[in-house]
This record gives sequence, C-alpha cells and structure tokens, in this order.
Amino acid sequence: MKVLSRREYEDNGGMGMQLPLVRIAERPEADEVRLDVPPEELARLGKEGIPAKDGSRRGPLALDMLSMNVIKNYFTSLC
Repeated sequence: MKVLSRREYEDNGGMGMQLPLVRIAERPEADEVRLDVPPEELARLGKEGIPAKDGSRRGPLALDMLSMNVIKNYFTSLC
C-alpha cells in the first residue's frame, strides 16, 4: 500500500506510476465437486468453500442453501 501526504501527492503530480506486483498461485486444473451430499455438507460447501485434498477449504463461496440447490439441480439435470 502506498500512502502520500497531501504535499507529496501535489509535488509528485499524483500517486505516480508505481504498479503493484501481484502473484496469484493458480492451479490450471479443475476439481470435481460432489453435490449429491447431505444438506449439512451442501450448506458447508456454500459457506466455507470447496475442500482441498489436504482437508482445508479453498475459500468461501458465500452461497446460501437456495443458491446451492439451484446449482445442484442445474448440474444434476445435465446428466
């Protein structure tokens, strides 16, 4: 994060051209997610995210049960 005083901002003609370096550890592959799970697990999946192989969660999805059921119904109707 870059913080400038008003004087520094005016003297520099703004915030300058410094670009942040962003590193994202992406995985190019996709995981298969089972949706034919009990409602409690479906709710946990929507709240806490997709489980990783090590048992941790890969980040919250912030989806309620209505949303999770819509997703589940959509993908099960494709089969």
